[in-house]
Amino acid sequence: MSILLFEFASRYVVELVNEIPGDLAGLRHVYFPGASREGGRDGLLLKVSPHEGLPWLGTFAFGYASPLAASVIASCPSENFLAVISSGLGTIVNVNNPLAWEQVKTFPITDVKAVVTRRLLLFTDFTSISAYGDRGYVWTTTRLATDEIKIKEIRQQYVLGSGWNAELQREVEFLVDLDSGSHETVSG
Repeated sequence: MSILLFEFASRYVVELVNEIPGDLAGLRHVYFPGASREGGRDGLLLKVSPHEGLPWLGTFAFGYASPLAASVIASCPSENFLAVISSGLGTIVNVNNPLAWEQVKTFPITDVKAVVTRRLLLFTDFTSISAYGDRGYVWTTTRLATDEIKIKEIRQQYVLGSGWNAELQREVEFLVDLDSGSHETVSG
């Protein structure tokens, strides 16, 4: 099941589609990753209707076969971009030109958070966090913990999170600076 996260203004409508229409009704069909028109792997199937431009179908490949991998459809800080996380594999695509896309550096994505006041989307995997803003990729933290990273709270300047530290055999808390991705351990 996919989670919808539309915290930012968007200039498109997205619809989850159960199957490819028989005639495609003149829609171009693009497969991600790769932005191929020739075919690709199974994944989330979306109909994207930009406010300016023609609608298109996108198949966003499943990434990681685990219940921990997120499936999220999210608006981005830039109103003409869409983030699709399909079983942990993240793609950010320009809805007016689906051939302009990038793969999210974090994998497998286990959580997505919008920080509206800072115009950032945060992507979490098992050990780190990446941020994307109005102009795309901003930063990725170094390893925050050994496993099980969770964002507990978003503050004005920082993210408070926690994760498992195998060496200490316990959970540790950390603060991540939203401007730089630098971090410090606050417990553990």
